[in-house]
Amino acid sequence: MDFSPIVNEFLKAFWWLVPLAIIIGVFKSPSGKGYFGELFARFLARLMLD
Repeated sequence: MDFSPIVNEFLKAFWWLVPLAIIIGVFKSPSGKGYFGELFARFLARLMLD
């Protein structure tokens, strides 16, 4: 039995799953939280302060 059509349909449906898992992993790690928190604080400081 040829499974390639099944695998192709699975990959078409879930092509976004791997990048999403990587992004979630970065945001949940302490270093990722710190990095993006500092970027957000810098952005708000530039936006709100003179």
